[in-house]
Amino acid sequence: MAAAAAAAAADEAWCRETVPRVMELVSPRLPQRDACVLLSVSPWCHRALAANPKLWEVLDLHEMKKAGERLISALSLARYRHLKVVNLEFAQDIEDRHFLRLKETGAILLEELEFLNLNACQKISDTGIGAATSLCPNLRALSIYWIVGLTDASIEHVVKNCKQIIDLNMSGCKLYFLVAFYPTDWIYITCTQNISDRGIQLVADNYQGLQKLDITRCIKLTDDALQKVLEKCSALESLNMYALSSFTDKAYTKIGYLGNLTFLDLCGAQGSQNLTDDGLSSISRCGSLTYLNLSWCVRVTDVGVVAIAQGCRSLELLSLFGILGVTDACLEALSKSCSNSLTTLDVNGCTGIKIWFSYSSFLQMNCLIDEYPCSTEEEPGRADPTVPTIELLQGAQLETTAQHTGGAGGWTIELVAGADRPMGWAIALHGGAGDIPRTLPPERREPRLATLRRCLDLGAAALRAGRSALDVVELVVRELEDCPHFNAGKGSVLTSDGTVEMEASVMDGTDMRCGAVSGLSTVVNPISLARLVMDKTPHIYLAFDGAEAFARDQGVEIRDQSHFITEENIERLRNAKEANRVQIDYTQYNYTQPIQAPNDDDNSRTGTVGCVAVDASGGLASATSTGGLVNKMAGRVGDTPVIGAGTYANALCAVSTTGKGEDIIRHTVARDVVAVMEHRGLPLEEAAARVVAGVPRGSVGLVAVSAAGEVTMAYNTTGMFRACATEDGHSEVAIWPA
Repeated sequence: MAAAAAAAAADEAWCRETVPRVMELVSPRLPQRDACVLLSVSPWCHRALAANPKLWEVLDLHEMKKAGERLISALSLARYRHLKVVNLEFAQDIEDRHFLRLKETGAILLEELEFLNLNACQKISDTGIGAATSLCPNLRALSIYWIVGLTDASIEHVVKNCKQIIDLNMSGCKLYFLVAFYPTDWIYITCTQNISDRGIQLVADNYQGLQKLDITRCIKLTDDALQKVLEKCSALESLNMYALSSFTDKAYTKIGYLGNLTFLDLCGAQGSQNLTDDGLSSISRCGSLTYLNLSWCVRVTDVGVVAIAQGCRSLELLSLFGILGVTDACLEALSKSCSNSLTTLDVNGCTGIKIWFSYSSFLQMNCLIDEYPCSTEEEPGRADPTVPTIELLQGAQLETTAQHTGGAGGWTIELVAGADRPMGWAIALHGGAGDIPRTLPPERREPRLATLRRCLDLGAAALRAGRSALDVVELVVRELEDCPHFNAGKGSVLTSDGTVEMEASVMDGTDMRCGAVSGLSTVVNPISLARLVMDKTPHIYLAFDGAEAFARDQGVEIRDQSHFITEENIERLRNAKEANRVQIDYTQYNYTQPIQAPNDDDNSRTGTVGCVAVDASGGLASATSTGGLVNKMAGRVGDTPVIGAGTYANALCAVSTTGKGEDIIRHTVARDVVAVMEHRGLPLEEAAARVVAGVPRGSVGLVAVSAAGEVTMAYNTTGMFRACATEDGHSEVAIWPA
């Protein structure tokens, strides 16, 4: 008995003295959910953990079910009396009523709260934001990303209730690192079209001490609103303007007045295209800048980058991804001015840059050159006799990766010749097939050819950079949709009612997922909505009002119909109505001929756009987009959104078609190409030729790539606007047969 009592006493002493010390050491490193589990292990663990106030400054309910009830229950516990962070990101079942209940009970438990994360809590409205912020007067960080029902009214609640905000993010992107970065303060406001200039002006008027601002994808904002923020919030240290196309140099030049700015992100494949060298030269006055992302700022040239190099000598990261207008000259300027600070330089897709530097040049720059797809030889006179010589085969296409491994001479440089890679990438795109006369005027021909060349270069650069085929086909088709010279997106032709009805589809050959939309009248980029259908819903095809509602829910860019209705397409519709026919996109009419009745067999070819690609790993994808037919009946759906007709991809090949939609649907053209390859064992070019020959003459064109990197562009019409490129250096842009 005595021995048992002694053992129990020793055990009691160990629990009383050792457990608290162990918990004190371990608890700061434990995720809060693990700490909650330990509470039930023993009374000693419970007491030790509950007595650690730092552990209960964070309440993490992200992705949890019944999060609203859990929140109310947790706030009833004494240990949460001094909360500083509440994370409800992607939590389920959190609604306005939960915050209203807390407000009605006179809760004061959130008065010390500094960061509230409500990302993707879709059941919360402006009312919920008002209730939540009223409980948090000392809030410094609020994240309300992707709550699509919020409006400027939410911003009104925030500025009324929370006076101490210094970091504001109106981002549309998921950022999961927020809590880990605490106490750095962030506010996240969803990027929907309901947040407008009025909301951002409230921010400017109320948060003049703002240090961080992120307006990623807030597409309704204008130059005037941004200028007001830049003028009033002069203490800004971080500014993120990713994927915006609404601003011009009028606003960009004001960035140069931000003397404390260290972080600036202007990346955006479709945004930031209005930034020119003039705007960038003004930004170069930000001498404290350490991070600058210019990816896809396609109007920038060496002039702007050289100005940045000379003015921003503390740069640590610079991305020039996808900018075709920069050359070796900008790298030389960076080497001279930023060699002591620059650690990361991304020149993926900068086809104007050549490999001119030697190992010693890398050492001088102290810099990581990220997968740098360039060509040929080192510049004469730059060789360093103290390092090994790099011998390059003439004409070889190379990808260069350099990584500093620490210490003098610590650069690891890898050169991979394209010919030695196990799989070659390839890309092909089209801008429509039909009765395209060789007399097509230059003013109609040359803009299309120029756009095809630009989009081909853009897609090829992205493939060289290692982007997936799926990302590339969406990227290229978005560019084509933004060009008014093609019958898709902004250039979409008009129905007989004078309206726009756009359609698109995309398919990933890797897993045969696909998405399609039709009957769109306000969506700027239908192809991206088709991908969202594929990625975000259990369905394949959404149409008309349902597709438009889904677009609004997803926060994609939408515009009034006037954005899509061009003078050229108004004239086309007038001509088609006068001729009483459904008009071919490229055909020029001979108005001396008598008016004919509508004839489906002769007048249904269109200027659809499409792209197919195979990436370096053999992944295949296809994307197609169109505005349909000139003077078509309202409600008509063509081949473009029909998987297997206008678009198809699997592990063998990818196909995008154009032409007379009714014939393409009847012959399931895209799927038939794949079927002929699968069941007859024919190579891609022969399979495509056989399928095209089986469709009525003058009604179809297609582009296709195989997993082996083969490309074909087949058509039985007079011509087809088309382009292709392969990893081995082949490139082609054409309309008619050679």
